[in-house]
Amino acid sequence: MLSSNTYSLLTWLYTQKVEPGFAIIYFRITINSKRANISLNKKIKIDSWDNSKSKARGNTQDTRILNHFLKEEESKIANSYRELELEGKLITAQLVKA
Repeated sequence: MLSSNTYSLLTWLYTQKVEPGFAIIYFRITINSKRANISLNKKIKIDSWDNSKSKARGNTQDTRILNHFLKEEESKIANSYRELELEGKLITAQLVKA
């Protein structure tokens, strides 16, 4: 059975309510034009973020750890989506987030 859901995962920076020059990393899950945001509770300097690659720039230990964390979290969300899809349930962004 083919799924008719549209799914995307975006990594973005939320720059408000944080000290100047820093931002909090968020994921945005979009399924069938419905969105859910997830805060990863990780701060990063705005100038050390690569928007085109959706990851931190650099080769320091902290940067590698952060990028590895981001990959793991993306994988968890994708696995949640796949599990719901295999179960044949109605998939929403809020359900994947939960």
